[in-house]
Amino acid sequence: MQINSDVIRFKSGLQFIQKSQIWRVPFLYIFAHFILMLQLNKMIQNYKLTKVCIWSVLTMVFMFTYTNLKAQDWGDWGNDEATEDSTELDSTTQEDSGFGWGDGFGEEESKDDKGTPPKPLVKYERLDIIPVDTLTKLITYTAVHDVENSCEYCTSDSLYFRAKKYLLTKFGDGKKFPKKWIIEDLVNQRILLNVRLPLWIEPNASSKKQEGEYEYKFQLWIRDFAYKYKFTHIVHQDPVVAGKPGTFTPVYLEYYLKNKTKVRFTDMILSAIDRDMKELIADIVKIMKDPVTVDLDEEDF
Repeated sequence: MQINSDVIRFKSGLQFIQKSQIWRVPFLYIFAHFILMLQLNKMIQNYKLTKVCIWSVLTMVFMFTYTNLKAQDWGDWGNDEATEDSTELDSTTQEDSGFGWGDGFGEEESKDDKGTPPKPLVKYERLDIIPVDTLTKLITYTAVHDVENSCEYCTSDSLYFRAKKYLLTKFGDGKKFPKKWIIEDLVNQRILLNVRLPLWIEPNASSKKQEGEYEYKFQLWIRDFAYKYKFTHIVHQDPVVAGKPGTFTPVYLEYYLKNKTKVRFTDMILSAIDRDMKELIADIVKIMKDPVTVDLDEEDF
């Protein structure tokens, strides 16, 4: 029995490399095992060795031995002649053109053309726009507005009416606040609410996503020609993914300022609430001003 090996040529660039490979055929062993067991079965049944059994056993032994020896001798790729030819071709080609299998591939071109340098890594900067009260250490949006010199009709009753009308439209149904929100409502003096709203974050510039809800304490004090607002005790109601639908885990916003994990995500939450707070403050400052009126005498003039 004779086993032949195929000659395989591999092409790489401008060179050819002649190499040999021995492929072990699994079904050869299966066939040999089948023949051997068949002959041994005959031997057991007849209780004697026949010429057929002897030649079969010898053939199988020779085949196994020959295959294993060839696998050991030809286990590595290529033979001596192919190795010498390929080595000569590699060295000649590398000297002439600078192309090869190793680090020399295109060495002259790589020296001349280094390509675009990689962009330097920029360290992420945490959000630094959230106001924190120096005494309470709580995130607090507060300010006092004295409008005596800029608002002619800004008495306490007028300011209260404007604020109440705006807040009912924004947070209520235009007529009343939700019962759970009202802490205190003193006419012409102050309005205290516990506000709870959906939280919409912006993962990118073109999309929005609701990430639970958030609540805060809304405080507005009013007197003649002056008012003060204060929004604090801000809590993110984080949705519980593995729990029951509609359940939340309260997380005080101050925690997000100091946490070291998922900083980009928590900064999106801080940024969303900060945006809502500043829009609310801008609206309050706007409605607390005197409305624009037209003097009929000036119009006729």
